[in-house]
Amino acid sequence: MRLNIRHKTVYRYQDAPLFSAQVFRLTPRTNVSQRVQRWRIDCPGELSEWTDAFGNLCHTLAIDDPPEHLEVIAAGEVVTTDSSGVLPPEHGDLPIEVFLRQTGQTMPDAAMAEFAAGYGGKLAADRIGAMHEMMGDIRDRVDYQLGKTDVDSVARDAFASGKGVCQDHAHIFIGCLRAQGIPARYVSGYLAVRVRLSL
Repeated sequence: MRLNIRHKTVYRYQDAPLFSAQVFRLTPRTNVSQRVQRWRIDCPGELSEWTDAFGNLCHTLAIDDPPEHLEVIAAGEVVTTDSSGVLPPEHGDLPIEVFLRQTGQTMPDAAMAEFAAGYGGKLAADRIGAMHEMMGDIRDRVDYQLGKTDVDSVARDAFASGKGVCQDHAHIFIGCLRAQGIPARYVSGYLAVRVRLSL
């Protein structure tokens, strides 16, 4: 699928700061499931490019006397290939064991741990198939509802309430996999919305 992406971030300062320094992680990566055809970031000032420990291409923007209204636009074209959500290991600075550690947002409670344990045998027999099944079961169990959680919500609360959004589904899935000894991590992205054009 060919995706044209335009991401716009707007800053409006009531009292413009004397100095602004920001880090942007707005550049998609080329891998087995997607290929970046073209990409650019437009903003005032000059960007410094670097790569973080996860292998993400990052940019730092530092501006003296930034304007009261500041726009950052990241745009380009990405071609995706269906890999069934499976990517080969990527080489980075962090050992794979880092992605076994639970975080505050993924830490399972007893109910989540019991749910995850129910997949133990399936994961041993067919890891990819069992992970797809678990992912589907999480989606069935936690109804997609906007406004029931926020950016600070934790997996166990969304799991218990049965309500959440993509981020909650991801955190529950990651927490369950890590509880079963499978490294997993969160990757940000865009939610594809299909637009129907009428002529």
